[in-house]
Amino acid sequence: TEKSWEHFTVSPDNEWLVFTGYDGSLLLVSNKTKQLVDCFRMSGTAITTAFTADGSKLLSAGSDGMVYVWDVRSRSCCHTFCDEGSFHNTALAVSPDGQYYACGNNTGIVNVYDKSCLLDSKPKPVKTIQNLSMCCSELTFNPSGEILAMTSRTLKKGIRLAHFPSLSVYSNWPRQKTPITYPSGASFSPASDYMAVGDAKGRALLFRLTHFSKSGESD
Repeated sequence: TEKSWEHFTVSPDNEWLVFTGYDGSLLLVSNKTKQLVDCFRMSGTAITTAFTADGSKLLSAGSDGMVYVWDVRSRSCCHTFCDEGSFHNTALAVSPDGQYYACGNNTGIVNVYDKSCLLDSKPKPVKTIQNLSMCCSELTFNPSGEILAMTSRTLKKGIRLAHFPSLSVYSNWPRQKTPITYPSGASFSPASDYMAVGDAKGRALLFRLTHFSKSGESD
């Protein structure tokens, strides 16, 4: 029996809340009525979830290295695929245009797939990012889908930014003097000109992103 339900994801259209249960259960709750609508169940421990941009599908992953794709309308699992080389997934993200699917694991590796992963049970990543040396805690795409923020709350400066569609990781940030201490996550402004990063000191640090598509420089 679950003792708490503090981990949840909101669908992009604000219609649904999904609460992640340690026993593999995913509770689908109406955001309007706050009533339980259905319960999905996956094998192993459920750790992370992410909706597609239109809210029609939910991805979930956890301790078995598999990614489950749920059809929210039919309330059924429509596909599963194996995240290559992973035995314990800790973070998921879907790009706003639905072209890229990022899967992070407990070793810090982030596999990026194209949308063919929704059809293939053993897809090959279009990119494997190994710039985090410890557990990937969170993955967040910016609204335009041009940046993927990857954070690890177990690394002092555990945040990296990847550019899309080049799939390259910016090497010039964070800098040595960037005042981030064990980041807990990142979020972007609607125009992507600002990025907020929470850290272990209880701070929300605001960074200005200037011409990120060209230079990737941050304040």
